[in-house]
Amino acid sequence: MLLNIVRGATSYEDIRTVNGIVHPSFKAVCLARGLLADDSEWNEALTEASTSASARQLRDMFCSILLFCEVTNPKELFKNYWKDLTDDFLYRMGMEMRNIDVHVLDCEQKKWGLLEIEHILNKIGRSLREFPPMPLPSSESDSFSMNRLIVEVLDYDTASVL
Repeated sequence: MLLNIVRGATSYEDIRTVNGIVHPSFKAVCLARGLLADDSEWNEALTEASTSASARQLRDMFCSILLFCEVTNPKELFKNYWKDLTDDFLYRMGMEMRNIDVHVLDCEQKKWGLLEIEHILNKIGRSLREFPPMPLPSSESDSFSMNRLIVEVLDYDTASVL
């Protein structure tokens, strides 16, 4: 398709160049030239849903969009909505740790969101690996699934027993 549009190209780099910018892939060139649909439809859907849906519902919706729609850049879509997708994280951590003043770094909250999305996809035999360039949850992210018994033991007040 690009060969029909780019006249006089003498190299692959010429084909990947749009307005003086050399793009990393032919797909990126097609996007820059407006030959492919962008993700505005999925952005609009998530924006609208984020006004009334819970974070859990948004994660389910995000997974459905990944699985059944033609998402051009899933990484960018996640980047735009990770706060909405993980809105319940601090509340859940606070409840599990019995401390409502829990403070977590944004990067940790993103990791937890990716882990939750990965769990949803795993339930139906899929994975984030199938949607490059989506970031993958790190193995340490599993530490976010707090074991309630461990939290209770750590909270135990030994001074009251003495």
